[in-house]
Amino acid sequence: MDFESAPSVNNLNSIVTTIQKHTSNMSTQTDQIPSNTVSSISQPNSPIYFLPKSRSISPICHQNYDGKSYMTIPDQIRIQTFIFNTIYIREKSTCCPKHVENGQLKRSAIDNLKEDVSKSSKDASIQNLYGLCQEMQIELRRYHEMMSNSPRPPLDFNSPFRYTDDDYFCLTGLNKYQFEILTSIIQLRNSENRTISNAIGCLLTKLRLGMSNRVLATFFSFSSKREVGHVIESAKAALLRDFVHKNLGFQHISREDIIQNHTRSLAKKLLLSGRDDAILILDATYIFCQKSSNNVLQRRLFSMHKGRPLVKPMIIVATDGYIVSCIGPYMVDFYNNDASITRHILLNNEEKILDWLCQNDCMIFDRGFRDALDLIKSFGYQVFMPSFLPRVQRQYTSLEANNNLLITVLRWVIEAKILSLVDTTNKFEKLLSDKEFKKIKNRTKIDARDAAPDFPALSEIELQDITIGVFQIKQAKSYSTEHINEDGQYEILVSTDNSNLLRANIQSKHSNRKNYNVIVEYNRKTVTGYCCECPNGNRTVGCCSHVASIMWYLGIA
Repeated sequence: MDFESAPSVNNLNSIVTTIQKHTSNMSTQTDQIPSNTVSSISQPNSPIYFLPKSRSISPICHQNYDGKSYMTIPDQIRIQTFIFNTIYIREKSTCCPKHVENGQLKRSAIDNLKEDVSKSSKDASIQNLYGLCQEMQIELRRYHEMMSNSPRPPLDFNSPFRYTDDDYFCLTGLNKYQFEILTSIIQLRNSENRTISNAIGCLLTKLRLGMSNRVLATFFSFSSKREVGHVIESAKAALLRDFVHKNLGFQHISREDIIQNHTRSLAKKLLLSGRDDAILILDATYIFCQKSSNNVLQRRLFSMHKGRPLVKPMIIVATDGYIVSCIGPYMVDFYNNDASITRHILLNNEEKILDWLCQNDCMIFDRGFRDALDLIKSFGYQVFMPSFLPRVQRQYTSLEANNNLLITVLRWVIEAKILSLVDTTNKFEKLLSDKEFKKIKNRTKIDARDAAPDFPALSEIELQDITIGVFQIKQAKSYSTEHINEDGQYEILVSTDNSNLLRANIQSKHSNRKNYNVIVEYNRKTVTGYCCECPNGNRTVGCCSHVASIMWYLGIA
């Protein structure tokens, strides 16, 4: 069903009233026309398709019943089909039982009806429109009485037009259309205690919001938290059986499909040099869980980094973000860091990953996988990981900083810009290391609002094109807030030799003892150059958060 353009139930009465007025006016006008000319007047073009009614042929698949069983289409299905697809199914219409599942028409049946609509005329007689108004008023009144008399839980996914798309996403992480598709795929029997929609909705709400079973029992009007546990277990088993194995894991997609359809052209240019190999990105994430009463398990689930119990699944994705597999979850003690989890996956051939991969396939990691690199390379796979900063070196060179960023860059629209900048050096790299340049004698301290009145106004999109991502922009707001002094001034230093060259001293968020000098050069149209003393400050592909904080404050804030 197309929920995007569906009117709410509250507006249906006004819609019916409007149609009635138009049909009433049209009927009055028709009465004033001589009878011998009425037949020559074309019927009004209606946006509503009236489904043909027949007792011998199914209006959906157009097959003769010929003694086969058929069913009368329930009123609820008729209302939903009209609201969401402007297809009116007449009262007491019949269809094959195979087209109905879990109290609604299957997706294939809706698609067949839409195909018939595209091929058919939408001309409707005045009598049809007037009859539609009468029937809809009766059905809406009956539906309103039914919903008023029956107890309704605070959360109820049985009525698709009770919540908006935003409500669905807030509760389940899916919009209406996605939720409907998911429930149409799952084979789960409706019972007196729960419907398939409420069962799936209850499970997704728990996963999304982390509510306890006792709270879910209150929201969904279940009798006890034990019943919630049974409902969630049934929904989980149905999802694992009918949905998960078809959409997750190395068995659900071929290596060739990943190469042809889920590998970005930028990744091919940078990593493969024209070869057709698979590229996978591996990273572990975490899911919070409740504290266990088992002391041994409690210690193994407690994360010193996050300060609470959690588990770690290993996520394997393609370069366009397509999730190939999720392996685990694993405990979070020192036995299970990212490198040890990767070793376990490869040595145990989890999900037959070694059969799926081929030699020279590429894997992209972060620095936490460094202890597993030798094992990965021994299988013949290529490894790409950001480099480490040598102890004798305080800052990456421009080329090193650019190469580190290329491993995690994600944006399509700036691929050409990235490729053109990857081998360039930062023109301010030497200038910022010059001690004489840092002296205050050729700088004037001034409030940023007065220092750069001609600084170009930037939009969020334009700033993202410079930073290559949104992380730096989010951090920029925090850096700017900290940099403002007690008088509410954002202090920067302006060159007395070049008024378009700014310098600021930004406090590190990790250490009170560290401050980074930042240079930004601009003209009236855009930012022309920048550099920072932080480890990644020399890169020309994107910029660090310290540089972004100055551009955000002057160009946006």
